[in-house]
Amino acid sequence: MATQVQPPAYNSVDEKYLYDPSRYERSQSPLPPATPRRGSNESSPAVSEYDEKVKNELVPTASSPTLKSYGVMHTKSHINMRVQDSSGRTLYYVDNSFFTPGKPDVTLCAGSEKTDPVIGVVRWSNLYSKHLKVGLGSGKAEDEKNMVWEEVRTEHMRHPEHKWSIDLMNPNTGATERKTFAWKRIHGDEAAAEGDGVNTMSFKNFKCVDLATGQTVAVFASNRYKSWNKLGKITFKGENYGQTWEVMAMLTVFGLVEMSRRRGRHRRSGAAHGE
Repeated sequence: MATQVQPPAYNSVDEKYLYDPSRYERSQSPLPPATPRRGSNESSPAVSEYDEKVKNELVPTASSPTLKSYGVMHTKSHINMRVQDSSGRTLYYVDNSFFTPGKPDVTLCAGSEKTDPVIGVVRWSNLYSKHLKVGLGSGKAEDEKNMVWEEVRTEHMRHPEHKWSIDLMNPNTGATERKTFAWKRIHGDEAAAEGDGVNTMSFKNFKCVDLATGQTVAVFASNRYKSWNKLGKITFKGENYGQTWEVMAMLTVFGLVEMSRRRGRHRRSGAAHGE
């Protein structure tokens, strides 16, 4: 019997806790519907398992705010990406697909290659969609009906906010609560504060804000064009909401970054053909 490849322990995700069949209803539309909210009086074995996962992994710690940064590197094709820690070790592989019909637009794998275990996917209906769908789980077509899907909604088009939500446990009450975050574009001095090499004028610089507190909890900073190998970096700063939240944050911003890249290529292609 072949040995199953396992992702590193520090970024392993137990998939049975990443989805809850009771929270998703199959749709005939090209994109799955947003995950319905669970009523306070609803319960099931799957809900209990999901809530236990929340308690174990998504509770902010009592320690001081965390600060960790991952490099986001181009692959040779400059289509896909690898997420690396400060030692250069690859933690995640980001597979961006726009040639294969039916395949998720963005697939996040726990490991250094696209053949490693899938832990989440991003889909959108067309290149200029206002909203994205993010799913936690294997991303296989037969499994999508059982995945937890969340929607990233774009609001305030002049100064867009890309809002998304996740269930977290309130450490004060012990109750599971819905928390909402938003990725917002940054530029100029705010982007420059993320360190040398940041392209301060890029449309692919984002900060993630906890809308309940106004605290910036993550930043994606795009590198200058002179850096051929590095796309940018993602920095987590603030409360430690747990690994599942971190995976969700990466999926949402990588979806936004990839959509921005595709739109840029589309505009350049149109200009080259005189459109």
